Amino acid sequence: DANECTNSDGAVVTVNALPTVVANDAEVCTGFTVQLTANPAGGTWSGANVSASGLFDASGLAAGPYNVTYTYSDANECTNSDGAVVTVNDFPEIVCPSPALFDVDCGVSASVAQAATDSKFSTWFNSFAGLNSDPNIEIVAVQYVYSPSSADPDGDSNAPLNPIIGVPGSIETSVTVTWTIRNTDTGCESSCSSTFTMSFNCRIGCQTTPTPVACNGESSGSIQVLGSNGIPPYNFYLYNSSDLNNVIDSVMGVNDEPGGALFSNLPAGTYTILITDAVQTLEDATVCDATISQPDALSLSLQMEPENCIDTATGSISATFSGGVSPYMVSIDNGPASEQLSPFTFTGLNTGNHTVKIIDANGCEISEDIEVELIPCDDAHCTYTQGFYGNYGGLGCVPDLGSVNSQIMMIRALNQVGGSFNFGSVNTGNYFLLKLSDVNGVSIPRDNNIYKMLPGGGSPRKLVGFATYDTPATWSDGDPIYASGSRKGKINNNLLSQTMVLFFNLQISNALASVELESTFATASDVECGANIPNMETVQIFNIPQNVIDYLNLNGGATVGNLFILANKALGGEYINGLSHSNINAAVDAINRGYDECRINVAVPEDIEIKTVSLSDGLIVTAYPNPFKEYLMLNYKFNYESNVDIQIFDTKGSLLYEYKDTDAYFGKELKLDINFNRAGGELFILKLMTSKEVITHKIFSANQ
Repeated sequence: DANECTNSDGAVVTVNALPTVVANDAEVCTGFTVQLTANPAGGTWSGANVSASGLFDASGLAAGPYNVTYTYSDANECTNSDGAVVTVNDFPEIVCPSPALFDVDCGVSASVAQAATDSKFSTWFNSFAGLNSDPNIEIVAVQYVYSPSSADPDGDSNAPLNPIIGVPGSIETSVTVTWTIRNTDTGCESSCSSTFTMSFNCRIGCQTTPTPVACNGESSGSIQVLGSNGIPPYNFYLYNSSDLNNVIDSVMGVNDEPGGALFSNLPAGTYTILITDAVQTLEDATVCDATISQPDALSLSLQMEPENCIDTATGSISATFSGGVSPYMVSIDNGPASEQLSPFTFTGLNTGNHTVKIIDANGCEISEDIEVELIPCDDAHCTYTQGFYGNYGGLGCVPDLGSVNSQIMMIRALNQVGGSFNFGSVNTGNYFLLKLSDVNGVSIPRDNNIYKMLPGGGSPRKLVGFATYDTPATWSDGDPIYASGSRKGKINNNLLSQTMVLFFNLQISNALASVELESTFATASDVECGANIPNMETVQIFNIPQNVIDYLNLNGGATVGNLFILANKALGGEYINGLSHSNINAAVDAINRGYDECRINVAVPEDIEIKTVSLSDGLIVTAYPNPFKEYLMLNYKFNYESNVDIQIFDTKGSLLYEYKDTDAYFGKELKLDINFNRAGGELFILKLMTSKEVITHKIFSANQ
């Protein structure tokens, strides 16, 4: 001490061992925390991301090892520490199926549609395993959330109930599935979610196939309806489109797909069909329309042509028909039917009642009756042409004499009027004197004057002065007889020669004078001389200018007798009210030809076509019969001298027939014998050429 007093004592220093410290390693999933542990407890932790109490926070840390330190001080304040490694593990990678959107299967029942949805969901759900195939991963939880909640199937399948069908009022249903997986090594878990959605797009489709009514006015139509793409069973309701309040017919509970319904025995009209199914109600039904058509009503009109002369079977009935469905089968009087087009003519009919029946392709029929009338036939009138009277060798029929030659006929005619006749007008001084000696003055018939005069030709005109054949000085001027040339002695005024021929004809047939003239008339050959029965296969049509008939009606009547008087007035240069000599000549020619070789008046048939071609400079050509068979008759009129070249061509332009008429004259009738090959109904071109004109027109060959 201060006194420098010293003392001592002994002491013991105790050295304590450091406490044993063990810091435990740990693992944590990124983003999570872990409480670290150590022994003995009560120490302090230090290092990044760890609290003093040992809470390690792995938020935002990458996977990997992290070092931390644990420090512990005991009661002796001895301190020791230990390091620990905290391993931060990643979450396991998880892949969910892509969201899926499916349409509900249409055209099947509700149960089948749900089964199809279940299958689709199962395939979709099971795809998760394939997307997450790491063997260190296990599924630890699956959660299902349904929208709407009523889509929860509450059964073995986790697929949502189908919209509309299973969940009325919802056009979509879905389930959101959340999968949670764990890495069996690290214990880290991951979750993902995806949605499976079903959409209802089923709408009944409709297809209609109407069948028309077979016959107008019947109830034989039908409608085949197909419903598809809905949810069977289907129900079909048929309405008239103009009345949707009353169901005509219905077909219910059709489970087929597509579902069909047939509505039969329906009249023509427009119909509306409503289709419902397990989902669509009448308020929401599919609507489709169908129209049942019907053919127009069959119509039949009949026109008859009377029978010419009893028991000649020359009547005909023309049937005009339409409507229905072609082709048409046509029959008369319950005879065999044949397919025909309208109009169709039944020929060869006798007088009496006939029934015509038409049956169309659907079996619809219509029939009408008509009476074929009878036209009683006149007696035959016998006339002849210039060609006959100009030929001394020919024979012709005279009803009270039989068959005689032209000389006998002409002698008889002149004897009946005193042996001579003046053609023209003595009052005007313009006339031609025909004498009996002109017909029989020479013993050799062909040398008589009449056979030199006829047949005549030349333009029809009035006579100038007096002339008679046996006094050549009276016709030395070449009028009305050629005074020179190759035709010397021939009449060159066709009106004179035609009137002369009509004179002979009137004397042969006294009744001819009273025949009334018509602008168009038809005649047929007598089957034999004096029989007064027409051969209807020989019908020909003739025409008389209407102005000639009009004139005669104002001057005594339109008869053949008055026409003869008119012809003489025209030759004589008397007043004829402006009528042309050509028209008068045409009328006389029509009578001479119309009853040629004894013919009988018959009704004008509609099925005989006579072609007449008229040109402005005077040429008129008539060709008949058309269609032709073995021959073709030509009659031509022109007011000038000329040969006529006649040609017939086929439609390819090949020349088939050719003839040159070097003795042509006004009113000449020429028969052409057709000798080229032809089939029935062929078209040919007839060509005629004079020195001034060329004409063509069509002719047809008749069926053989």
